[in-house]
Amino acid sequence: MSIGTGLSHGGTSLDLSITMKILIRNHAQRGFLRLTLLLLIAMGACLWIGGQGVYTAVKNRQPSVLGTSDLAKGKPSAHWLVLTNCELQVLDSAYMIHKSKYETGEGRISEAYIPIYAPNQKEGDKCYAVMATKDERLLSLLEEMRHAKTEKAAADFVVKHSNELVMNRNVEGLVRFGAEEHNGEQRKLAGLKSNLASDYIILAEGEKPNLGTSLGLLLVGVVIGVGLVFMFKSRQEPAAEY
Repeated sequence: MSIGTGLSHGGTSLDLSITMKILIRNHAQRGFLRLTLLLLIAMGACLWIGGQGVYTAVKNRQPSVLGTSDLAKGKPSAHWLVLTNCELQVLDSAYMIHKSKYETGEGRISEAYIPIYAPNQKEGDKCYAVMATKDERLLSLLEEMRHAKTEKAAADFVVKHSNELVMNRNVEGLVRFGAEEHNGEQRKLAGLKSNLASDYIILAEGEKPNLGTSLGLLLVGVVIGVGLVFMFKSRQEPAAEY
């Protein structure tokens, strides 16, 4: 009887050992897959953003100067622009609101999209450009406008800021496209503003090509790719078991 009991305990111990090894191996495999997925996403993002940045910097050594009225002739091929004779219609602005899950209240405006018109355009004419800006003065102005929720408050706001609601100046920045577009903003803005031209551009105020940063992102992407290759090779090598 004692021999039978000893064999039973030995078999149970062996089964537990095998089960533990399988669980540890499965857990390690899941961790490896998650790490691989994260690295692939990071590599793709670095190569995409860095590659587009290098392309933009190489193709746009200097900003192209263009009159706002010239946008009606067709979408510009250059991405670094100085738009001249711009009329910024602040009252027609759209904006992005940032609200943390830890915050209470209505959040805050993090970026504004202000339509750009030529000085001779009439109300309802096609709009061919929108300025994306994080200028604190403009964001503060739009915050005040957003909280003017009664007719009287809105009228008081217009009277108080009458000389700031239409701005005439030049706008310099980068045309957003591809990796630089934020959360499908092109499509969302087109749905908000019915008079936007089908080929309108979003001009990010103050942004310029940065070759150094873009090359750095490309290099990081390549390094991650090389690291992934070594990871896969090490996984394929048979591990010694004792």
